[in-house]
Amino acid sequence: MAKIEWAKARRDYEKQGMSLAAIARKHGVSVTSVQGHKKSEGWNREQIVDDLPAETVASSFAPEQTIPVEAAPGLRVQQRIAQLEAELAEARRRVVAQEAELEKHRPTVEWHVYTTPEQVRQFFGEEKMKEIAGLALAEQNKARVKRGLPPFDYEHNPEMHEREIVRIVDELLARRTRFIDANQRL
Repeated sequence: MAKIEWAKARRDYEKQGMSLAAIARKHGVSVTSVQGHKKSEGWNREQIVDDLPAETVASSFAPEQTIPVEAAPGLRVQQRIAQLEAELAEARRRVVAQEAELEKHRPTVEWHVYTTPEQVRQFFGEEKMKEIAGLALAEQNKARVKRGLPPFDYEHNPEMHEREIVRIVDELLARRTRFIDANQRL
């Protein structure tokens, strides 16, 4: 038989609950051949006992092949799975409760996020803004000198300082509020 036919035979055994003899008759092969594939491919009917109608399971086996329900390993597996799922649900409930308790004990921190240039200047103060602008202008001067250009005199040029402060304020606003606006969180 082709590989696809053996897959159908396996489905007949596992999902339909057919006996090996019935599968052999249906597919026109020997029972020994079906047994060989069952053994080598690990066909297993235990996993699907609960999924099959009782009459299918009962009609698939000869009376000498049947066992008491208590001895069916598939049923014990299903009971154990149900028990473990219940334990998992209880553990998840405890985790949620512990996370809620933890949240009660976390300190609350209020963080003001500035949204206007005036708030930025007020937050940092004019002296700090001039200091930041001076450092940025000094870096620009270093870059100019490296390229062979003459340095500019920014220390005695208040307009240059003010332009640099405005640029820095705009950059601070963009950095501080870009993600807050998008995600509504810090």
